Amino acid sequence: MKTTKKIAAVLAVFLVLALFAGAASAVPTPGDTVYVYQFDGSGDSGVATYYLYESGFAVATVSTDATGTFTGLTIKEGIYGDTPTATAATVYFTLKYPAVAVEAYKAGTGTSIVGGTVLKTQKIDLSVSGTNGLTYGLKFTTPAGGSTTEFGKSAVAPFGVLDFANSITTFVPADLSNIDISDVATGEWTVKADLKYTGIVGQMAVTTPSKYLTSPAIKFTVGAPVTESISINKEKITRGGSILVTITGTPSTAVRVNVDNLGFVDLAGQSGIRFQAYDATTGYITAFTADLSSSGTRTLQFDSNTKPLLIDAEDTTYNFAAAFPTVTKKAKVAVEKGAVTVKTSQDAYFIGNDMTISGTNTESEVVYLFIKGANVDVQGITGYSGATPIAVESDDTWKVTFNTRTILGALDTGTYTIYAAASTAVAPFAFDKDSVYETTSVALKQPFLTATAASSTVAQGDKIKITGTAEAATQVMYYVFGTNKFVSGTISVEDDGAYSKEIVTDTFSAGQYFVVIQHPMYDTLFNIGPSTVAYGGKLAPAPGSSNIWQNTELAYNDPAGALAPISGLSLLFNTAERQSANAAEALCQAIDSQNIDDIYVKLTFIVAQPTITLNSVSDVTKGSALKVSGTTNLKEGTVVTVDVLSTAFTAVDKTAVSSASFITLTTKVVKGADGVNTWEVTFDTTGLNVDTYTIRAVTDDLTTSTTVKVLEAAPTATATATATKTATATATATATPTKTPGFGAFLALAGLGAVAVLVLRRD
Repeated sequence: MKTTKKIAAVLAVFLVLALFAGAASAVPTPGDTVYVYQFDGSGDSGVATYYLYESGFAVATVSTDATGTFTGLTIKEGIYGDTPTATAATVYFTLKYPAVAVEAYKAGTGTSIVGGTVLKTQKIDLSVSGTNGLTYGLKFTTPAGGSTTEFGKSAVAPFGVLDFANSITTFVPADLSNIDISDVATGEWTVKADLKYTGIVGQMAVTTPSKYLTSPAIKFTVGAPVTESISINKEKITRGGSILVTITGTPSTAVRVNVDNLGFVDLAGQSGIRFQAYDATTGYITAFTADLSSSGTRTLQFDSNTKPLLIDAEDTTYNFAAAFPTVTKKAKVAVEKGAVTVKTSQDAYFIGNDMTISGTNTESEVVYLFIKGANVDVQGITGYSGATPIAVESDDTWKVTFNTRTILGALDTGTYTIYAAASTAVAPFAFDKDSVYETTSVALKQPFLTATAASSTVAQGDKIKITGTAEAATQVMYYVFGTNKFVSGTISVEDDGAYSKEIVTDTFSAGQYFVVIQHPMYDTLFNIGPSTVAYGGKLAPAPGSSNIWQNTELAYNDPAGALAPISGLSLLFNTAERQSANAAEALCQAIDSQNIDDIYVKLTFIVAQPTITLNSVSDVTKGSALKVSGTTNLKEGTVVTVDVLSTAFTAVDKTAVSSASFITLTTKVVKGADGVNTWEVTFDTTGLNVDTYTIRAVTDDLTTSTTVKVLEAAPTATATATATKTATATATATATPTKTPGFGAFLALAGLGAVAVLVLRRD
């Protein structure tokens, strides 16, 4: 029998066939392996029985056929010997079924290329295991689908084409190493190993099932020769932009790349890059190693100008140099200076209002804001310069909104220049005239205050509405001074600066009242104001009055002065101790003080007794329009009921709203000038009888009346016919009420009483 040698996984060394042909009849030695279906594997060349040992005892037997070959699909693999007792065996060996495998590697590396790619410029190793020293060959399926045993060229002279047919003369084990594949077709190759089965010693039996003859197939791709290169996806970018650098070369190799200028950093977290070198001062990358993939490429992202304080803002060309084994290749990109734009949402702002500044920046990732004005050199805007610049969005836009009083409160009114810069000088972050920047102008204005009363006169009990504009304020203070009367409070200001307040006059006596509206101005504090509690070391004022305090340094009611006087605090007056006009004037003079920044406006209004009047009414002819109007100081929208009632002795159905002797209409008061409002109704007299009528205007509390006559129209031919038709129609449509003896006289007396009273006040 032949002697079997184990084949190594990589760079296997095989015995030439002559060696194991000479040992074909040798008895297996301890540790040898015999395959089921290996021709004359027992070396007996005939029938023989062998025993399966487990734990030193024979548990089963198997017999060879007439050729000395173990055959069958149910043989149990294990250690077999030639006697029933293991200790007495003179021959024992491992019997198992064939299991051939093939593997492919990059030459000399042990790195598998199965499922991967190898370039034509590279060499490969093939490894076959599980042959058990038997004759085998290799079959290759080409990228085109053909089948061949030839593949590559020998690495030794005469460097011929290798034929891996399963014969004893085509190849030797050394042919499996360092195979030159430069001439093979590019594409995917498939390889499998086949055991020869012609039925001679050193081969498999002719009856061997096919599944024991062929190894599983492996695949790998042969790629075209790679042209070593480095490329950048853009020829030029605006500073602040990004580039993609692609290095192409031998698959799964490392390439060192150097960058000749400072200004780029590698994108954090990307794979395939290592050993980065950075400039110690700026932090920008100067070199890196790119690990090429199994396909021979690597693409990496680099971002420019992420540290704007540390680079020159001028245009710069950058060279990326890739050091390949035999050559250095370069790629370059031009980085151009970016641009910054800036604008404000308005041309001017009241100090205290919010200012919005926005723009774009293609130069850097941040924007620094500076301001310059009369006697103010360029200085950073607090919170948006220095170490806290504005971040630029991914679409290159930026925007910020801040309160002008909070951020720019120390600046006077006037016109200023806003600078938006892409970078600054190194700390303390001063403005750098060489940086990329843009400017815009904006005016800061003093807040103003307006106030208007809806009318100069208001009826007692109605509301007086005061409206106005208070720029750059969230609230204003109001004061109302009258004879033995003082009212005050705050009014909220809307975002657009508008405010309004309705003051109820139910408790106001008739007379003149003085109103002061106060704006807190720049410091947002009311430096003057009323207090009804103990403060500043003073007792609480008498009920119904207030102490007017002034504080030139803090708010008039700052908690610091709750128990004792504090610096800047003074008591101006008590409202009960000043006449109405004098108190209002004293307040205005105090607010005029240059020691505080509050401003004010003043106005007056009159509270009058409620009145309603009827304008003169002329007699009308039947069928004409009867227009009734009047004036009142009642508020706009008040409902006025106007009755037209015949003075004739005719009873009226109490459920009726109109008849031949009675009509009622309602209207609403319309706003007039200077508190003199108006009202008006128009009656159709077509259905009225010719008679004398009382016209009465009534509100909830007031009544006024007058009389008017409805006359017969002058007769004409046409008019007579028309009048007849109208009279007939009226007579048909309206039934004449039945007179009640004695009730008409009561109505007549009531009518005369109504005419006699022009204005009645209802209690």
